[in-house]
Amino acid sequence: MNPHADLNKAGWSDPEFSLTPFWFWNGDLEPRELLRQVDEMLEKGVRAFVIHARTGLNLPYLGEEWFERVGLVVERASQLGMHVWIYDEDNWPSGYAGGAVLGRDPRLTPQCLECERVWLDDGQDMDWPPQGVNDPRGRGQVVTANAVRVKSVRPRPADPLAWHGPHVGEPKPWWDRGGNEIELDSKVQRLGLAPGDTLRGQLGNEGRWLVALFRQRTTEWYPAYTDEYYVDVLHPQTAKVFIETTHEQYYRRFGQHFGKTIRGFFVDEPGLYNNFWDRNPGSVPWTDDFAEFFVSKMGRDPRDSLILLYEDIEGHEEFRFLYYDFVAQIFDERFMQPIADWCELHGVLLTGHLMLEEFMVPMARYAGNPFRALKSLHIPGVDRIDEVYEKTAERIASSVAHLAGRDRCLSETYACIGWKLAPPYMKAILDYQLARGVNMVAPHAFYYSIEGFRAHESPPSEFFQNPWWEDFKPFAEYAACASQSMSEGRPKKDFLVYYPIESVTALITPDWPPGRDSGPTEWWQLPHAWHPAVRIDREFVNLVVQLEQDGFDFDLIDHSFLAMASVEEAEEGACLVCGHVTVDRLVVPFVHWLAPSTLEKIQEFQEAGGQVITFDSPAIPLNQRTVEVASGALGALSLALGARDEVLSTELVPSVRDPQRAERDTRGLPARCSRTTEAGETVHLGAKPFAAPGIGPPGGPQSSSKEVALDWTVEGRPSNDPVTETAQSGPHATVRTYEAKFDWPFPGQRARLTAYGRETMRTALNGVDLGPRAFPPYVWELGEPLPSGNQLKVRVTGTLTWQIEGRFRAFGLTSTVLEAV
Repeated sequence: MNPHADLNKAGWSDPEFSLTPFWFWNGDLEPRELLRQVDEMLEKGVRAFVIHARTGLNLPYLGEEWFERVGLVVERASQLGMHVWIYDEDNWPSGYAGGAVLGRDPRLTPQCLECERVWLDDGQDMDWPPQGVNDPRGRGQVVTANAVRVKSVRPRPADPLAWHGPHVGEPKPWWDRGGNEIELDSKVQRLGLAPGDTLRGQLGNEGRWLVALFRQRTTEWYPAYTDEYYVDVLHPQTAKVFIETTHEQYYRRFGQHFGKTIRGFFVDEPGLYNNFWDRNPGSVPWTDDFAEFFVSKMGRDPRDSLILLYEDIEGHEEFRFLYYDFVAQIFDERFMQPIADWCELHGVLLTGHLMLEEFMVPMARYAGNPFRALKSLHIPGVDRIDEVYEKTAERIASSVAHLAGRDRCLSETYACIGWKLAPPYMKAILDYQLARGVNMVAPHAFYYSIEGFRAHESPPSEFFQNPWWEDFKPFAEYAACASQSMSEGRPKKDFLVYYPIESVTALITPDWPPGRDSGPTEWWQLPHAWHPAVRIDREFVNLVVQLEQDGFDFDLIDHSFLAMASVEEAEEGACLVCGHVTVDRLVVPFVHWLAPSTLEKIQEFQEAGGQVITFDSPAIPLNQRTVEVASGALGALSLALGARDEVLSTELVPSVRDPQRAERDTRGLPARCSRTTEAGETVHLGAKPFAAPGIGPPGGPQSSSKEVALDWTVEGRPSNDPVTETAQSGPHATVRTYEAKFDWPFPGQRARLTAYGRETMRTALNGVDLGPRAFPPYVWELGEPLPSGNQLKVRVTGTLTWQIEGRFRAFGLTSTVLEAV
C-alpha cells in the first residue's frame, strides 16, 4: 500500500476539494508572472486559490488595472478547470473596501459607547446636561445617563499581610473601591438630558449617587497597514455600500464566471473593534439606531439599564446576556447575512471567519457570539495561525457547519509559523484540523513575492519560493483526498457539549477583565485567571481538550441553536436534532447563569428521555435523567460518557472510495471525526495534537533478513549523522543529495526503500526519477534492481529558515532500509 500513489486516478482532481490557498497579490502583478504562478499551482496539484490583495501591492486596489489582472487569471483558471475565490478586502478586516466605504459615506465610521462614572456626595451637584467631548467624526455627546443611589460605603478590613499600606495623610476617596466596599441600590433611574434642569432636581438633594454618563464615540481602530478608520458593521447601510463597492464590481465584470470558475467570496475577521487592545477601553458596541432597534427586538429600552453592563446590580445577568446577544443578532442580520444573501442570489458561496474565535470573553466583546455570526456563511470557517492545539476554534466552526446543515468547514491555516514550516509539519497540522471537522483547507499563503519586507509579513510562503516546492504535489493530493473523504456523508457525533457564553456575558463588564493586549494569549495564559468568566472560559477549553484526548467525537451547541433544535423520540429516550446532528446526550459544563429559554429546552429534553451530563452547577435542574459530575472531575466525566478504547489513524485518511488507505496506529489517544456514508458505513479520522515529525523511527530502522546495507555519501563525503551535519554545505544549504551504490542479491524480487529524516525527499534509481515524498512515511517501490552496479540517489530538501530568519534548522537523511519484498 503506497499512500503516495497518483491520487488523480482515484478521483482527487476535483477542484472543489483542492487546497485553496490565499494567493497574496503583494507586488507589481506582472501579467506573465501571474499566469506562470497559476500554472505552477496546477502542476503541483493545487486546483483552487483565493485572490487576496496584500500589503506590497503596487497598483490601486479595485482600480481598472486590478480588475484587468483578475480577469487575466480568471480566464486562465477557467481554461484549466480551476476554481477562484475572491478575498473581499485590501488586507484585513473585511468591510471597509480599502477605505472606499467611508469615502462614500463617512457616517459609517464605527461607533461605541463609553461610560464615565461620576460619584456625587451628599448635596453635591454637577453641570447638566453634561458637555460633549471632541471626537474625530463629530460625535461625543452623551446619549443617556443612569443614576443609582449609593446605599452604603464600608471601609475594607485591613489586610494583615499588606505591609505596604497607604501613606499617612493620603486618605482614599469614599468612592474608591480599593479601600471601600460600596453597595448600590437595585433601582436604576434614567436621567433626562433636556436643558433647563439641574441634576439634583432629578435626583433629590440628599444621598450619595453614582451617575453613569454614556457617550457615543468613534471606534478608533484602523485596519491592517492603513490609517483609515474601520466601518460600523452594525449600521444598516454598511453591508450595502460594501457590496456595491466590492462584490458588485466583480459581478459586473466577471458575472459569466460566477458559480463556475468563481466559486465565492472570503470575508475575513469583520467585527466590533472597540475595547480591542488599547482602543476605546471599557466601551461597548453601539450604532446610531441601536436603542430603537433594541426596543423592536427585545421589547425594552437599553438606555434605561446600561449601567447594568458595568455594575452588579439586580438583574444584570439577564440584561448583559440580552445586550450581547442583541449585538450578535444585528451583526449577523446587518452585515454577515446581507453579504451571504447577495452571494446566494448571484450563484456563489460565502466563506470566512471571525477574529479571536478561541475564547468566549473576547468573542462576546468582538462578535457577540460565534454561533450567530457564522451561521449565515455557506462555509463557516476558522483560522489556525499558530502552533498551539489547546483551543476550541476548529470545533466551534465545524459545529456551526453541522448544526446549520452545511457540508463544509474551512480553515485558514499555516500563517505566522515562520519559515521552518515544511510539508511534514503541514500534514500534522492538517490532520489535527481534519479530526475536528475541518474539510476545506486554505493555506496562508502563496506569496506573489517575498522581496524585501514581504518575506517577514505573516510568513511563510508555501509557494514556489520555498525549496521544497518541487516536492509539494503529494501533500496537495493528500489534502484533496482527505477533504473529499471528510466531506462525504453526514457527521456522526457521540453527544453535544453546551457552549456557555451566557454565563460569560453575565459575568464580564466592559472594563473587567481588561481587554487583551496585542500579544498572543493562550488558554493557560488568559489574564486574571481568578475572574469567574475567565475560569469558565478556561474550564470549557480544558473540557473540550480532555474529551478530544479521550477519543470522543462531539459538537458544541449554544443557546441559539439549542432553541432551534427539536426534541424527538428515539429507541431509548429522546434525541436532540439540529441540522446534520442527532444525539441522545447533552454535556453541560459548569455554568453560572442560563437564560430561561435555555433551561426550558434542557428540561424538555430531559423529560422526553434525553440524558444530561453536567457538573455540579446550581443553574441546572436535576432529575432521574441527569448525571452529575463533580466540578473538574474530567476523568469521571469520561467514564460517565463511556470511555473509548478505540485508537484511530494518525497517518492516513480512510476513504470511502479507497478503503485501503485506512491504517491503524497505536500511538496515543487521538481526537476523532466520524462521518456516516449513504451506504451506512462509518468513516473515521483520528489525529493527535500536532507536533513536528521526528527524524527517525523509535529504536532505529528495523532489520530484516532480506536487507541490503547501503553506504551513503553526501556531497562526495561519507554520510555521518547528516541531519545535523553543517560541514561543507553549512547552514545555508537547502538541498542535500545522498548517493549509494549497491548490488542486488535477490533475483526475481522487487525492492522497497524506506527512508528516515526530515523534510521532503525525492529518489532516483539508476537515473530514473521515482518521485517525491512530501511527508512520512518516505517509502518507494523500486521494482527489480539490476544484479550489480545500481546507483541510488535521495535528494532531501529543507527550508529557508537560515536564509530569511538566520536560524539553522536541521534537515537531511538519517537512515534507510533497502529490502526485498
